[in-house]
Amino acid sequence: MPNHVINRVVVVDGDPETLRPFISTTEEEGTFFDFEKLVPMPKELKIEESSIGKNGYDIFHGNENAPVLRYPWMQEKICEYRKQYPDEAGRSDQEIAQILYRGTEEERIGNIYADNLKKHGAKTWYDWSCAHWGTKWNSYHFSEVDGLKEFTFDTAWSPPAPIYSKIAEMLPEHRIIVGCFDEGSCFACLFVIEDGHVEDMDIDTGDPAFYAACYGMNYSRQPYGMA
Repeated sequence: MPNHVINRVVVVDGDPETLRPFISTTEEEGTFFDFEKLVPMPKELKIEESSIGKNGYDIFHGNENAPVLRYPWMQEKICEYRKQYPDEAGRSDQEIAQILYRGTEEERIGNIYADNLKKHGAKTWYDWSCAHWGTKWNSYHFSEVDGLKEFTFDTAWSPPAPIYSKIAEMLPEHRIIVGCFDEGSCFACLFVIEDGHVEDMDIDTGDPAFYAACYGMNYSRQPYGMA
């Protein structure tokens, strides 16, 4: 499981309800602040991040230094092939691996990964999410504190900085403050969204007032502009 990062969003200026279209509800996930509504993920990327796909990509689209070619079980297969077909012993490890895995699920998924990388700059949802959302998953644990004037959600490992940049672009008339705190106290940060731009700053994780501000305890939010 990841470290959960709480994101406390406070709309200081502007109509909070303009954020309502970015809220989704599904039977599986419940209600959540939906990054897909702001930065949609290409549907081709919504495939499993798997060792089968990774190995297939490396075999058919990687090079001779691909890690999969060095795995002991792969070396055993390659050596067995050379013993069985001595006339083809001069083939490279990669060429033999391609012969062994031709027509397999590894080839099929590896080709999908290659197409995705060419078209979208990522093989699967994982790398794309990290690059375009700033975190590997959509948001979760959504809760309205004061309608959409103040609400919270969690993200995995890091705050969704690209999402805040998109909000700034779409809602330049708003002033929005976001306090973020990693549950393991690995980092804390503050985003100020206004005039179409985002300013972010690191906050000392030892600051008890900021911790309280993010987690909704008894606190004064005035120093952080969240009041």
